[in-house]
Amino acid sequence: NQYFLDILTAKKGQESIIRLMNECGVLGKFIPDFGKIVAQMQFDMYHVYTTDEHTIHAVGNLNKLERGLFHDSHPLSTMEFPKIPDRTILYVALLIHDIAKGRKGDHSILGAKIAEKLCPRFGLNQEQTELVSWLVLEHLTMSKTAFRRDLQDKKTIIDFSQIMQTSEKLRYLLILTVIDIRSVGPNIWKSWQAVLLRMLYQKSFHYLTGGNISLNTDDTIDDIVNIVQKLQQHISYDKMRGILSLMNMNYFDFTSPDIVATHTAMIYQSIEEKKPIIISYQSALEDQSTRFDVYCQDHPGLFAKLAGAISLGDAKIINARIHTLNNGMALDSFIVQDLLSDAPTTHDKANHIKQYMYDVLHGNINIYTALHDKATQKWGRRDNSFSVTPRVIFDNDASSNSTVIEIAGRDRYGILYFITNIIHQAGLKINSAKIATYGEKLVDSFYVKDVFGHKIYHQEKQKKLKQSLLNLLEQANHNFNYHHKKMP
Repeated sequence: NQYFLDILTAKKGQESIIRLMNECGVLGKFIPDFGKIVAQMQFDMYHVYTTDEHTIHAVGNLNKLERGLFHDSHPLSTMEFPKIPDRTILYVALLIHDIAKGRKGDHSILGAKIAEKLCPRFGLNQEQTELVSWLVLEHLTMSKTAFRRDLQDKKTIIDFSQIMQTSEKLRYLLILTVIDIRSVGPNIWKSWQAVLLRMLYQKSFHYLTGGNISLNTDDTIDDIVNIVQKLQQHISYDKMRGILSLMNMNYFDFTSPDIVATHTAMIYQSIEEKKPIIISYQSALEDQSTRFDVYCQDHPGLFAKLAGAISLGDAKIINARIHTLNNGMALDSFIVQDLLSDAPTTHDKANHIKQYMYDVLHGNINIYTALHDKATQKWGRRDNSFSVTPRVIFDNDASSNSTVIEIAGRDRYGILYFITNIIHQAGLKINSAKIATYGEKLVDSFYVKDVFGHKIYHQEKQKKLKQSLLNLLEQANHNFNYHHKKMP
């Protein structure tokens, strides 16, 4: 056991040795639970490697991270690794994190129980065993929170921090999460994932060490006006303050000054030029995306229309935030990427999307017909070998003021429009959305309220909406044609 631990935690070369042990059948004999995941296939378009190969890659990638070889792609994890008090814990946790995959039940829970028995055999003490077991239990928690929850909702940070308990556990889990995702397969790691994980880590670390969660928590409205006016000097102080008074304070909590400046300029342009719709975009952001900002009259179904316009422009939404101002106008922000390249949209494509948005908002396009025709012509031959079991979950505890609807199913061209249109037809307003795609699978989360601004507690209403969404997702498993009796 000590010899094996020495190999696992070696300063270099453990990946090739462990792979040889696995190919010779020694590893499965030495750790019988590991033998159960040898050559275990994962039948989807996201996981490239078998479970055992993924695990061995993860151990090797952790060693590369420790040696500073991932400094460019994973700067935060590289910086935090030397602060880890016990590197052995990370290596053992990565070896075990997926050891219970393929069994009946939650593999995280089952794997944590295996860790409780295996770690003492390796010679780990009780404190080390408890931490390894906790890391295996929570190894998906950070990615789920970062990719499926609104990081601008304070309750998200508070709830996640309560699970972490200490900044030390948070640091361990950050590194394990990054390496786990990195080791799923080539080209799986995306820049937008890095941005979200870093944001969650920094906010949670700040909170766990006694700080505040909000971005601008110490700034008054006058402070923000002064900061933004330096970026938009052509707008007078009084007009600037008048524009910013339209926003609620939650807007300022998590909106950086440069984005506030962009939004202020859009509203100013709308007022001065008497234009009811202003759309702007910024490409090549840090997370390899393009941000579209839309200022227009708020109305039911606005999110669905804009989501449809983005799909028509062959782009995908990865994040969205919706603000309703005190003057009845909407200020919506969409973070999007090219549909195929996972990169920022080109300027030509961005301008096409912008025009689609104008056309949709002016009623010049029937979105349903346009999406259906385009899917038939261009996307009808996408791989149909996989199906995804549809899932719709209502969560009234994840946010302090919204119901979170988490939706999982088969990804299809334009499906976000149809999902959000069903939510709109149920009389609900979307405040924010997190959109994630894993191969052929979509996992989307929507923060919604009813027309009175309340959460959705009514069981019958939940049941009807859930069934409508499940019907749509089931259709997506079989074809790319969507039918809904109320679809425009």
